[in-house]
Amino acid sequence: MDDETPSTDVTLRATLDERAAAPRGELLAHWFRTATDLLFSTGEGELSDSWALVTESIDGAQEVRVRDVRTHWPHLADALRPSPFYAAAGFREPSSADDSGRIGGARAGRGGSHTELSA
Repeated sequence: MDDETPSTDVTLRATLDERAAAPRGELLAHWFRTATDLLFSTGEGELSDSWALVTESIDGAQEVRVRDVRTHWPHLADALRPSPFYAAAGFREPSSADDSGRIGGARAGRGGSHTELSA
């Protein structure tokens, strides 16, 4: 145990029910914005590289792709507000080719009865 480095991996999960008081799309946009600001910020803005993908329906129709999530936030938020089938964003450290962190949202349950969120 003494030679182990403490892990900084953290996963947050939430579920939005179809009966939520606020529209799911607004809550999804809020989840993505809050996670971007609180979890994936270096204090000087976002990590070196970021991307987002939003898929409107299960068949993959109407994909929206965004680079530099903070810079293009209004475009991403507009894609999230209709409560798409799937949405994800990834953030990278300057020295890594792999994502350092991700934000996600996907419809689940019968007929998309709820939306599963993660960061």
